[in-house]
Amino acid sequence: MDSNSDLFPEDFFHNKLVERFEEMLRSGDSRYFDADEFEDIFEYYLILRKHERAHKVIDTAKSQHPYSTALKIREAELYMAQNDFKKANTLLGRIEGEASGLPEYFVTKAQILNRQKLHHKSIYYLKKALELAGNDNGDILIQLAYQYCKTKEVKKVKQTLKKFVQTAEYHEDALFEVTNFFEFNELKNEGVEFLQNYIDKDPYSSMAWYNLGNLQSSRNEFEKAIEAYDYALICNEEFSSAYFNKANTLARLERYDEAIEVYKSTLDFEEASALTYYYIGECYEQSENFQNAYTYYYKAVKSDKNFADAWLGIGISLDNMNRLTEGVHYIKKALSLEPENSDFWYVLAEIERKLGFVEEARYAFEKVLELDEFNTEVYLDFSAMYYQHELWSEALEVIKRGIKNHPEEYEMSYRLTAYLYGLKRRGEAEQILRAVLSLAPAGIDDMFEYMPEMKSDDYIRELIDTYTEDRE
Repeated sequence: MDSNSDLFPEDFFHNKLVERFEEMLRSGDSRYFDADEFEDIFEYYLILRKHERAHKVIDTAKSQHPYSTALKIREAELYMAQNDFKKANTLLGRIEGEASGLPEYFVTKAQILNRQKLHHKSIYYLKKALELAGNDNGDILIQLAYQYCKTKEVKKVKQTLKKFVQTAEYHEDALFEVTNFFEFNELKNEGVEFLQNYIDKDPYSSMAWYNLGNLQSSRNEFEKAIEAYDYALICNEEFSSAYFNKANTLARLERYDEAIEVYKSTLDFEEASALTYYYIGECYEQSENFQNAYTYYYKAVKSDKNFADAWLGIGISLDNMNRLTEGVHYIKKALSLEPENSDFWYVLAEIERKLGFVEEARYAFEKVLELDEFNTEVYLDFSAMYYQHELWSEALEVIKRGIKNHPEEYEMSYRLTAYLYGLKRRGEAEQILRAVLSLAPAGIDDMFEYMPEMKSDDYIRELIDTYTEDRE
């Protein structure tokens, strides 16, 4: 899926002003935009980090509005975005007289100082901006709280955010932003305290309870989070996000049946989404109810045909219902959407292995190793496939490659010992076993699990016991 679609509003890339500006550049015609429109166009390019285009906007804007102080401040923002703090400060210095009554002038100076890690100076200019901003001060207060985080003045962080919530036009939106602030800045304990104090004064705020649940969940306090979501639902029984996050929390506690029922409750209050269907399918899969998992994963892809994880879920469900050949089709569909996803290739490799398609499985295993060099489990499964098909040299080559690339993963050395023992190459097996026992004796059980007959081999047992006694 296009990552941009997750970051920006749906209409962000269909900005009429931007389209007009682009058309002007293509045609070479001169078209008029007022100063505010130029600022909107500039903001679009700045967000997308299209700095060359943003400079073009500023140059064109200055030719039409040479006395616009706001556009000069925007130009300083652009220099800041390009880490040219000297040019940004020089420009701001030139316009200080005409801009000293504008809060955005001081905000820009503060942002430059923040980028230079001069946080106390940044606080000074943000306070000057607050004096000029009047009631439209929400963004400034959030930036000020961030600077207090940097100077480790936690008490002032809480005071500033409290003021932000109190003065916000929409308190519930402000609470959500404040909660994100605490979480992003690793102040979760302070965030919980802040929200609990807020609830003491407004116990019927469903948004406060909801955000408290989110913070508690992020601290792995799942039972407390569920309780907070329940209070949010008492305050607003149609609060679909509270149902959804409560269900997520229940799923993390592996209470899948309860989670499924709560996920389904969200469907009573909002339009069904692919994500909700997917999570229901995931709960059914974890409960080993693969038929229902298949049903809900299929609903997810009907809702969003580009939902790669849901296509994979269908394939895994079919695999678990012994419909392996069908499952391969859906896993390949997932891979067509995310061809660089190593986890998807791993699932495909395992199903091809079960089907006995060694060459197809080999290709998929190699793709996993190509995409995720740190996945050591794949060497064990890949080599085991060859060993089970009596392709001895291939099995040994893969596991030795794994040991070479990850010598610290001793489980692979134990597996090599097991393979050599099974091939009656006892001398080599004993040599490797002695070496690995001196480094990581804890891996013995994995070796016995793969090659149980080694456990009843008196010599192997004596070797292990001797080493263990020496260690004691």
